[in-house]
Amino acid sequence: MQREDVLGEALKLLELQGIANTTLEMVAERVDYPLDELRRFWPDKEAILYDALRYLSQQIDVWRRQLMLDETQTAEQKLLARYQALSECVKNNRYPGCLFIAACTFYPDPGHPIHQLADQQKSAAYDFTHETVNHAGS
Repeated sequence: MQREDVLGEALKLLELQGIANTTLEMVAERVDYPLDELRRFWPDKEAILYDALRYLSQQIDVWRRQLMLDETQTAEQKLLARYQALSECVKNNRYPGCLFIAACTFYPDPGHPIHQLADQQKSAAYDFTHETVNHAGS
């Protein structure tokens, strides 16, 4: 089983069950992989949560960067593309932004690595919207 497959399934579980309810045991069961083997890569729930959020952040960053560099779309089209992508996520019972908000709430210490990662993604989402709206107005 590939690392990305495990992280993708962990993200699905986190979105459906929430951060508080998702366990490493649930991830192992979902991917049909021995728990002891998973623990070699992710010793605890916090480790897989961090890695899953980092993996999701990277996917979102790549998508956002590609969209920003797409010169064939206007700023308005780029904003609409963002909300169309979010709409597709929701249709598929995926809630990527909610995980970052929940992570900041679940790990309220601003110095905690999970809080920092989630906060970076929330800031990047805000910056994308702000920058795109400013370009739309100019």
